[in-house]
Amino acid sequence: MSLLVLLCLAVFLLTAFEVFLPGGILGVGAVFCLLAATYVCFSDYGFLPAVLLFFGTASASLVLAIIQFRWWIKSPVGRGLFLREVVGGDAPVKEKDDMIGFTGEALTRLNPSGKVVINGSPYEAYSEDGYIEAHESVRVVGRDAFKLIIQKT
Repeated sequence: MSLLVLLCLAVFLLTAFEVFLPGGILGVGAVFCLLAATYVCFSDYGFLPAVLLFFGTASASLVLAIIQFRWWIKSPVGRGLFLREVVGGDAPVKEKDDMIGFTGEALTRLNPSGKVVINGSPYEAYSEDGYIEAHESVRVVGRDAFKLIIQKT
């Protein structure tokens, strides 16, 4: 009986520490302790007590984790760790499709990546021609996920 109680307490402690030290290892340990407690209960008391112990301990552990998360978010330390506001904005990728064919100037040396100025706005760029010196004239020929693809003009 004492082994059963110790295993159940281990489930609760490992669950509690998993909330504060995330990474999964303590959570996996809690699951193994729960399975070991279920096995010990099954071998000592039978099927029904083992099932009740499993679902009861798992449910109580889940409730403990939910309560801890709610408390953790409201604590002074938790307020510094969790975002309170939605950060908006889009990557400038949408406007880059319309820029194919535009000309501009290399802001920095492209070796093969660097910055260019197109219509007065700076952009990250990748040169298909390889090395391009700063202040050389360039033309946009395509785009990558977050960079313009350029060539010398």
